[in-house]
Amino acid sequence: MKKFISGLLFGFSLVVFAGANIEGSDNGWVSSGGEDLKDKSNPWFLKNTPEIKICIDIDAAGFSISRSRSEELIQMAYDYWKLEFAMGDRTLGIARQSLSFSGEKCSGVEDVEFRLGYNSLVENEIEYLSKNNMVLQRYAGLTIRKSYNVNDLRGRGIILIASDQGDNRFRVGRVSPNRFWQFEGLLLRTL
Repeated sequence: MKKFISGLLFGFSLVVFAGANIEGSDNGWVSSGGEDLKDKSNPWFLKNTPEIKICIDIDAAGFSISRSRSEELIQMAYDYWKLEFAMGDRTLGIARQSLSFSGEKCSGVEDVEFRLGYNSLVENEIEYLSKNNMVLQRYAGLTIRKSYNVNDLRGRGIILIASDQGDNRFRVGRVSPNRFWQFEGLLLRTL
């Protein structure tokens, strides 16, 4: 009986607090630790997007795998995720698209920009990480959705993979392994 009453009170508090807004919902403020999600959790691409344009920028001094091998591993990782999503709900069409690799450098028109190594980041990306207290050397990889078109249900952003050599390489506490992406299974699993 005690568990039932506790559960009931917890459920009631969720209902009460979920509806309580501070100063209205127009400015994004909500109470009780909630947040205004809007389209934050939407998939970047749905079935209305037949092709995903991607590019790769590599920090050659900070990243130990070549562009051509990185491209192969990105395609392998995407193929894996296509199979995983194929087993789920087919109505949304997640991971049904083909990948289209662009030229040598990212031009800013691609849907997904792979940033391989710290020095492949551009200034506003470094500022974003700094502003949000994200020390890149603490992450093996990050995704940042930069924009989302609500009419087309299509996102654009970056996938950042940490450096594995040089001064800005990934660190775990005091341990700073060198050239760990040479073990390709690590990069494949990170992607």
